[in-house]
Amino acid sequence: MTIRILSQLLIDQIAAGEVIERPAAALKELVENAIDAGATQIDITLLQAGKASMIISDNGKGMDKKDLEMAIQRHATSKLPEDDLTNIHTMGFRGEALPSIAAISKLKITSKPQNQENGWAIIIESGKVKSITPETCHFGTKIEVKDLFYATPARLKFMKSDATEFSYCREMIERLAIAHPMIGFSLTHNQKLIFSFKSQEKDENQEQDKSQENIYKKRLSAIMPKEFIENMIWFTAEKENYALKGFAGLPTFHKSNAQKQYFFLNNRFIKDKILIHAAKQAYKDLMEHH
Repeated sequence: MTIRILSQLLIDQIAAGEVIERPAAALKELVENAIDAGATQIDITLLQAGKASMIISDNGKGMDKKDLEMAIQRHATSKLPEDDLTNIHTMGFRGEALPSIAAISKLKITSKPQNQENGWAIIIESGKVKSITPETCHFGTKIEVKDLFYATPARLKFMKSDATEFSYCREMIERLAIAHPMIGFSLTHNQKLIFSFKSQEKDENQEQDKSQENIYKKRLSAIMPKEFIENMIWFTAEKENYALKGFAGLPTFHKSNAQKQYFFLNNRFIKDKILIHAAKQAYKDLMEHH
């Protein structure tokens, strides 16, 4: 068998399989794009856990026709202006998400910057642009993804039940909502509103530390169990170039696992064994073992 170069479509579909493993992965990329666009409200609507349809609407800065055409090109990004990988202040920067999703679904993006009268809509199927037309719309961006993985049906065989896949989507959105309490989020699944978190503003009349505590507490009150809210304390610490803040449960309120432990680095959810171990060690002599 002779060696040949793969077609661009096949390359894109293979790359998409590496970036987009399940609906929650696609949703995460799109919601993080909305956050990076400066949105203060992000509304998400899913059908069949996102496999049949996912719609993400935001009130961010939006895109004009030129940016809309560029956005679906691989490795095209507005988030890395100086090619400096040590100076990143956004959730993403690789320019992989939209072209990867476009390669394996039916994608429509409608967008309008705040300073323009009309918006634009682009439709892509299996990575190919079908049309780009003027569109009457509100400012911001609306992304509609239909039939996710229809171009790579083998991936669908690895999907779990809709209930399980939706639980991944919900947990991911809740994590982003905890990390970004200034942004409003709503999630609707199969025409049922699951939750709606309002955007919040800083209280200029309060000191910064107290204002932050109240903002995070309000968001956590909408997500975490009531018992945790009643049994947590706010803490802050600073050392050299690092600052640590958050809520810790009282030693009298505990669970036998770490499922409800959340760590965020620069507003990004992370899982780190060292941090989990550090938290466990800090409580070691304050509660019964196990």
